[in-house]
Amino acid sequence: MSIFKEYDIRGIYPTEINEEFAYKFGQAAALYFKTKITVSKDVRLSSPSLTESLIKGITDAGCDVIDAGLCSTPMTAFISKDFNCVAVTASHNPKEYNGFKVLRKGVIDVSLSSGLLDIKDLMDKESKAEKKGNVVKQDFSKEYITHVLKFADIKKRLKVVVDTGNSAQGIIIKKIFEQLNCNLVPLFFEPDGNFPNRSPDPSKPESLKTLQETVIKEKADLGVAFDGDGDRTIFIDNSGIIVPSEAILLFLAKKLMKKGETLICPINCSKSVDEYVENVIKGKVIRTKIGRTNVADAMRENNGIVGGEVSGHFFFKDNFFKDSGDITLISVISQLSAENELFSEIVKEFIKYPQEHVNIKVKSMDDIEKALAQLEKEFKGKEINKIDGITVYFDDWWFNARPSKTEPVMRLTIEADNQDILKEKSEQIKKTLEEI
Repeated sequence: MSIFKEYDIRGIYPTEINEEFAYKFGQAAALYFKTKITVSKDVRLSSPSLTESLIKGITDAGCDVIDAGLCSTPMTAFISKDFNCVAVTASHNPKEYNGFKVLRKGVIDVSLSSGLLDIKDLMDKESKAEKKGNVVKQDFSKEYITHVLKFADIKKRLKVVVDTGNSAQGIIIKKIFEQLNCNLVPLFFEPDGNFPNRSPDPSKPESLKTLQETVIKEKADLGVAFDGDGDRTIFIDNSGIIVPSEAILLFLAKKLMKKGETLICPINCSKSVDEYVENVIKGKVIRTKIGRTNVADAMRENNGIVGGEVSGHFFFKDNFFKDSGDITLISVISQLSAENELFSEIVKEFIKYPQEHVNIKVKSMDDIEKALAQLEKEFKGKEINKIDGITVYFDDWWFNARPSKTEPVMRLTIEADNQDILKEKSEQIKKTLEEI
């Protein structure tokens, strides 16, 4: 059960996820969907054999399969507008991991609360159909690139350093840039499941060192790093500095939103988001629980124009309300190409408050509930939001504390009006949590 996460399935290969598991999961997915399933995979070394077993499980249960081959998660999401899909991927996890992401036809994520547990229950049921399903191969890249390029509006030629981290993303980015008026500087475009150059997780500062150095060396206008399955992006400005994801979200909102329209973001995003959207755009911000499926669901339910997370997921109404690293990059390039200022100067408009994100280990998952209760008691009488963990608001600072879904860790976000307040309040919260 531990490999069934809130939004997908992930575990270490072959001890937690292996070919036998993939076969049973394929049978269960066929029983769940009862119709044709498209299967895709990432570049991990275990992906080919897991995909083969997954497909065999599906076809043995009587369902047809479209083998889409090597795909990013955004491409798989695009395919899911017409088909139920299972992607073999472990996203940004280290190379020894693998897993599955499931999407229902209509570009709907299948999460723990919307089908994954049903598929899990079906894994115990043997299903050998009298007539096996058929397998056909299909390349969706041309159709996908056409969709992505609808977001392109390049006003002037920019130099862009793109780091795909040896993921499948390098293949599609190369094809996309062949049709863009941009000077591409590629980093780590060769697909390699060993991920020899950096971690598949671009949110780690050490993963961005080469990208930052290359942006400065090449005198590029900006840089971007993708995660292992292509749905997250972390941006670097022209001076080699990491741009906070909230700043990218507001940069996108500036172009995409109109008065009265809605932006979606999780509870742990900067209050700068609300201030800019409400005061400058005259729009509305709706906050959700943290997690990409929560943001995607809220986008759809509230007709959100654009959405984003601190982790680097960005969502677009015109992309079926889903996130896409490709569309994020093209949208940022297009908007920047119409500006007269450097990227580093533009994003200053959106970055107002110092912020800290930390993980605090506790003894057990039970201690997390004690910690939340203690924090709530300590700040009794203040404005408290319980949409995800607890978020407490003050005039000059706020914090969010929430439990990790998978380990005894409290995830803490603190933001203040200045660095001195941030330091003081950060020490106060950490002391409370460490005493649990």
